[in-house]
Amino acid sequence: MQPWIYIVLVGLCILVFALLRRQEKNGQSESSILPQVGQLMDHFAADLEEQNEALMKVLQTNKQENEMKLSRMQGHIDSLEGQVSQLALAQAELAAAVQKICSENIQMQPVPDSESTGENSSGLPNGFEIGTPNEPSIRQRYPDIFRLYDQGKSVEYIAKKTEMNKGEVGLILGLAKQEEQDRV
Repeated sequence: MQPWIYIVLVGLCILVFALLRRQEKNGQSESSILPQVGQLMDHFAADLEEQNEALMKVLQTNKQENEMKLSRMQGHIDSLEGQVSQLALAQAELAAAVQKICSENIQMQPVPDSESTGENSSGLPNGFEIGTPNEPSIRQRYPDIFRLYDQGKSVEYIAKKTEMNKGEVGLILGLAKQEEQDRV
């Protein structure tokens, strides 16, 4: 039972006890009080029974709704598990097919001879060397950075002015130094 029911029962007992004490003082007999108490108890019991029935109906409907939701969710889970297993199988098949194609391509490609393909030792076509004059130097690509650097500005200041990261500026300066050393 709920706590409020205990409070009502205790209050009812106190009420009956008070009525009995008053009746004794007034000289009335207990026989006239008992039917009133009986009616009061019957009425209280009927109200309590109605409330319990209403509560049971609410609980039953909630239980049915929860069971329906659970069955729907279980159906969704089952379908998702099926999809996951299908995707895993498809992925395994694709991986096997890619592996097969890659191995076939590797077996089919002959190893090129550098003389017959017209390539030099660096793997580039003959006549092309790494760092040929066709490509501009790093100093030519980033004139703003080197102008500020030649003025003695710090890497942080250059990065702020050119709106670049400090790491990028440092890398560009380092590559330029390396390029100058390679040309000498």
